[in-house]
Amino acid sequence: MSSLTAAPVGRDPELATIPQFLDAIRDRFGVLLFSGPAGIGKTTLWEAAVAEARGRGYRVVISRPTEVETALAFAALNDLFADLVDDGLGDLPEPQRIALEAALLRVSVADPPEALAVSVAARHVIRRAAAERPLVLAIDDVQWLDEPSTRVLDFVLRRLDDERVGVIASRRTTDDFDLPALVPGAAAERVTVVDVLPLSIDAVDRLLRSRLGVELARPVLVRLHAVSGGNPFYALELGRSLARGARADSEALAVPPSLDALVADRLAGLDADAEAAVLIA
Repeated sequence: MSSLTAAPVGRDPELATIPQFLDAIRDRFGVLLFSGPAGIGKTTLWEAAVAEARGRGYRVVISRPTEVETALAFAALNDLFADLVDDGLGDLPEPQRIALEAALLRVSVADPPEALAVSVAARHVIRRAAAERPLVLAIDDVQWLDEPSTRVLDFVLRRLDDERVGVIASRRTTDDFDLPALVPGAAAERVTVVDVLPLSIDAVDRLLRSRLGVELARPVLVRLHAVSGGNPFYALELGRSLARGARADSEALAVPPSLDALVADRLAGLDADAEAAVLIA
């Protein structure tokens, strides 16, 4: 597992699911889903799984949708099929080929592409790609898939069985609104859900040392772990705050009310030139 030598800190149980999953999809379709709140480390584990799949020689296609892209029809499908479609279009019936090419913005059509034709064509392309070597559809933040892409995936994944296809996905959980329960179309028995839990105190200590070079006295470390809830994103930001000279009391170690507030606090520390560069970016 050379691609996992620089493994995420404190995530040995979660990382252990990756080789097991990649072994399994050599024989049948399956889904590996990392689930948890913002900042908990889902994407880090997702990236480790993607790297391991590539290290094994699997074909990997990636989509990383964002909330603003949920209104863009077939945005995720374009991500996933950009490098697949040329291998599987030639032997498709013309209506399916044109529909998929229209969804991928490769041809112009008078009317929106017919959903069933796009879905059937997508299933064909995926099956063809997986016949050559195991295929991984990697989707970070699956909750932000646009609706047309979701419908296509629902159709395709529901019809996969012994194909060498795997989905590696991350999903944010939140108390603020409802999100899809799992990956669209994937039967529950085909989904391995990895609930990404808070880090232990010792893991947070190792994280701060390795990422920031920050070594805290035990009482301060215990306090930081408590207010961060073991969330590595919060823990690192609080560690940076301490490294900048903040006091290690309860007032200094206060978790911001939102991720927006935390980022705003970081930006407030930039000088004018750096702030202008970030604003332009």
